[in-house]
Amino acid sequence: MTNKDEKIIKSGEQKYDTDAPPRDPDTGLVIDTGVYDEKQEKKRRMHAEGMAHYAEEGDHFDPAGLYLCGGKKGDGVGGCNQYRPGSHKCLSVAGKIDGDCGSCAWWEKWIEPPGHSDLDLGPEKFHKSEASYGEREPGGTGWSCSNCEYGSFAKQQDSKGRSVFCGIWGARVQPLACCGRNHQLGDVVFKDNQPLTQIEFYQGK
Repeated sequence: MTNKDEKIIKSGEQKYDTDAPPRDPDTGLVIDTGVYDEKQEKKRRMHAEGMAHYAEEGDHFDPAGLYLCGGKKGDGVGGCNQYRPGSHKCLSVAGKIDGDCGSCAWWEKWIEPPGHSDLDLGPEKFHKSEASYGEREPGGTGWSCSNCEYGSFAKQQDSKGRSVFCGIWGARVQPLACCGRNHQLGDVVFKDNQPLTQIEFYQGK
């Protein structure tokens, strides 16, 4: 009889605690073993798309790999289409937004004219934590999978050239792609609209 924590698949029974990809006991991240299943990785990236807005193409993909609210110069050009540099505000996220080093999971490609995205949610704006908004040291570092503490060079690229292995999602990803779980030590992260310390962040406060 099957345990409730097991799922039936065509090849038999798969147990989440024994058949899942191995994780590093210290970091909890999925280990890049060098043995890959591209079909399974595709499903995991789809999971990342749905849960964390992972994007490697389309309107939420930044070909510059920066994903900065205000773009490289902080003035809005090449940044997120929802950011308004004059007021340092976002149409969807509450509070002051840092155009030079801020980003969130809902980053949207700059469209000319920038007023194209014109629905300001007003009092119904989301808290920064709901948008996975964070702030990274200014200087054009940007976000992207290649600038994330959970990403590392994959032992082997996949057939589409994905060369970064993501320890969160257990799949190879595009270096210039990004998702809402992107993080580096030193980032300013938020609970609701209040900044957290790094200790609070890692403890899941």
